[in-house]
Amino acid sequence: MKKYFLYILVVLGLCACSAGGSNQNFNPDACPVNAPLFTQAIGTSLINHWGDNVFFYSPFGGAGYTDSYVGAAYFTGNEYLSNAVLLPTVSPVTRVGSQQIYDYFTQFLAHGPRYTNNPGTPESGGPFVTLAGCGYGVINGYYNFIYQDADTPTTARYSFEFEYQPSSAVISIVVESGTSIGQTVTVNQPPGWYIAMQNSAKLPSLDGISKDLLIK
Repeated sequence: MKKYFLYILVVLGLCACSAGGSNQNFNPDACPVNAPLFTQAIGTSLINHWGDNVFFYSPFGGAGYTDSYVGAAYFTGNEYLSNAVLLPTVSPVTRVGSQQIYDYFTQFLAHGPRYTNNPGTPESGGPFVTLAGCGYGVINGYYNFIYQDADTPTTARYSFEFEYQPSSAVISIVVESGTSIGQTVTVNQPPGWYIAMQNSAKLPSLDGISKDLLIK
């Protein structure tokens, strides 16, 4: 009984901290300098930056990496914490850490994905910040992708958890295939917001048939 009571107190405390998603009553001045408050504006900006970079680091983008195995390494190192988690959708594999997440993006970036962040349906709205605190936050919504290699466009729901990394870090990723196979790509991450966890899910169509997913 005592454990149950404590559990209720914890749940109520968490709900109070994240009620309404945006934490409008939270005082950002209460956050330390090295852990700023996560907000709707920050979350939306980070998602859009991620979406721009999946094209920028692709063989079709402006980064100059014609080999998707190299571009994906730089993309992963610039966007994800070293211990980040990429949850599976159609894939049976949960990818943990920079090297495994990189392995996924070697395939995705090869298509040349063009991203659009959208509000979903009139009923769903979004994007929504569902958790916000000092140095962490979660944002959910919908995104679309069209591909430069003429692959079928996709639409999915997303959920991203971001964490603020207060000090610099170095990410090392081994190129697994292509002309640079075996080489190590090193990315220096400055202090800032990075992805700690990501998930995409099926977006049901109006006729009840699931649309394509992000993962190819």
